[in-house]
Amino acid sequence: MIFSGCSITWGDELDNQEDRFSKIVSDTLKITENNISLCGISNDAIVRRAVSSQPIQPIVLQLTVPSRIEYFTQDGPQKFSLQRQMKMVPYRQPMRNYYSEVNNDHHQMENLFKNVFIFEQFCYLNNLKHVILFADCDVELSHGHWSSLCKSKIWNIWKDILGYRHRGGHPDKEEHRRIANFLLEVL
Repeated sequence: MIFSGCSITWGDELDNQEDRFSKIVSDTLKITENNISLCGISNDAIVRRAVSSQPIQPIVLQLTVPSRIEYFTQDGPQKFSLQRQMKMVPYRQPMRNYYSEVNNDHHQMENLFKNVFIFEQFCYLNNLKHVILFADCDVELSHGHWSSLCKSKIWNIWKDILGYRHRGGHPDKEEHRRIANFLLEVL
């Protein structure tokens, strides 16, 4: 089983990564935990890492803040995020330009659902069961061209699973347990 996401699935702010939901689910199912999540990555990277990992099944994909993107240089993939561009240092000027002149909410949603579509097609072609979680509490999933092509239910971690609005930070130990219980029900 593959778990791919950002810092939430990685287990950021937990005292012990044994308490993250991927570990709880894996231990309960008596399988090896394969958590390929990284802090601060984009939905582009989350999906790319999931499909590149040659998964068996199932896959738990946790989508992140839609404003995060990645771009490629000779050094490989680079992180680009609204949060990172705020610090006024010269090397972040291109990032600031992108977010002020190109980026908008519609573009972010289209990119998010383009990633969902790619992920779904990969899962369908490889007959892989999958669950998609969404971790951004401040954004409603809006519908556009790419979303009309997507079939999977996308579960909002805060609203659908935990039942309340995000309180800031990352899920705590008990919230990871509740996410794990939810996944065990739907897998």
